[in-house]
Amino acid sequence: MATWKVMVGGVLVPLVWLFWVLVSVFAFGLFPGVFGMGTVEENTTLRLVLPVISVPVIPLIMYSAVIFVENGLGILRSLKPLISILAGHNAVLALQQQRDRLNLKISAMVEQLGPQAISDFARARVISPQLANCSIDD
Repeated sequence: MATWKVMVGGVLVPLVWLFWVLVSVFAFGLFPGVFGMGTVEENTTLRLVLPVISVPVIPLIMYSAVIFVENGLGILRSLKPLISILAGHNAVLALQQQRDRLNLKISAMVEQLGPQAISDFARARVISPQLANCSIDD
């Protein structure tokens, strides 16, 4: 996810900023009557102020869009577990049992391979040996 943010934030967003600033400047500069602003001669100050307004406003809108998409994707990802929990109690129980079995297997593997990998494993242990009594074959 971080790579996507870097690509969008570093490449795509500045290009879109530039595009929309140029579009707004040229659109209001070339076609002022179309947007109900009168002729070019009547709105010289608007033509001069528009780029100054566009430069901070358009990046703010783009940044807001990136944050909105990021939050929306987070919500979208959280819907699948929520639906599975609401769909059936059996699936949740099966998942809890599978998690317990995996926990036991991982604990057994740490107990078996920990002393080989870490010389002072007994002193640096986090879980007491009584809680870690299990075997890999379970």
